[in-house]
Amino acid sequence: MCKDWAKEDSYFTHLRSNPQFQAIVGVELTAESVQQFFENALKKANDNDERFFVSDLGSRVKIDSLPKTVKQAYDFYKKNVEDADFGSVGVDQVSIDRIPVYAVSTTTDGDDCYLEVYSQTGEQIACSNYTPMGMDWNSQASVRSNLS
Repeated sequence: MCKDWAKEDSYFTHLRSNPQFQAIVGVELTAESVQQFFENALKKANDNDERFFVSDLGSRVKIDSLPKTVKQAYDFYKKNVEDADFGSVGVDQVSIDRIPVYAVSTTTDGDDCYLEVYSQTGEQIACSNYTPMGMDWNSQASVRSNLS
């Protein structure tokens, strides 16, 4: 009962991204729950903006404040897409079940879109290529294979 209260009470908002708090109250994001969240969000996206739906889910974060692994993901897409002048990359903080995650999203000038999702501590949760038709969840190496 107290754990459920702590999960919902606004007094604990500042602790929700803390792994110790999550362990105590039993909050855990699984790859499957993260994938389902983004799949549902893509289905609800405006037809004109579905390629950019991730940025509508959260708020843009400063690149210099990211965990090392998230910064490395950003740097990969920046080099291989944005600096190559055929798309853009950004990192947003998105809340899934009141747990903040980092979403590194990339769109190209064509139909290719990429998404990598990380915990606040920088642990990779899920990776996908996506189109307006749906998400293709796969390993990071597979998702990035067309760009390296």
